[in-house]
Amino acid sequence: VVANAANRPHILAVLMSSIMLDPSNHLLLVVVAQIAGLLSSETAIFQLPAVLATMTVIEWKRGTATPTATATPTTIRRGTFQSFLSTMVELVPRYFIMIALGLSYLIGRKYFDTLSIPDGLIRNAENPFYSLTGQTRVLTYALLLAIHFGKAILIDPIGFSHEYGFECIRNVVEPTDIRLLAPFAVYVVVGLVTLLCNRKGLEPTLAWAVALAWM
Repeated sequence: VVANAANRPHILAVLMSSIMLDPSNHLLLVVVAQIAGLLSSETAIFQLPAVLATMTVIEWKRGTATPTATATPTTIRRGTFQSFLSTMVELVPRYFIMIALGLSYLIGRKYFDTLSIPDGLIRNAENPFYSLTGQTRVLTYALLLAIHFGKAILIDPIGFSHEYGFECIRNVVEPTDIRLLAPFAVYVVVGLVTLLCNRKGLEPTLAWAVALAWM
């Protein structure tokens, strides 16, 4: 996170989302936190899927019983999956209210025509990637995704705030650009870890899904 005043709304939205994660929090508190987050920054609406996923896993883990000594791997897997479905059913009212608030926010933004950023409002000197189109946009953002993924695991060869440095990162124009090995490596790692977690069982798979949702 860039350490300047411009990020205060985003930090506030993250804090409000963290309140929503705990299913034991009173629903009224969750509603107030979600409204406050949405009014702080649009970051809150992008975090909603991750919030729902994390909330579900937290509640499921709280209710997961220790398998008996006579339980077989098949019955453990079946019981684990059934308990996860039961957890989702229990949380349906909370899902409904939180998703309804999110949809209301988007509908309101659409009604007041504030969903899109007017042309010319963001200058290239402020964000050189915003105005990109077509193949260049797709390839460049793939590289940026790899950079942010690296930052999430403390691999940061670029440095902070590259979004605000004009031509700090050159646009990726052709698919043959060697820098595209970075996003390719990210996709391979994500795929391999997903397969490994799937082989290990439901719990590692859900933990990995939550991690990906926040990334």
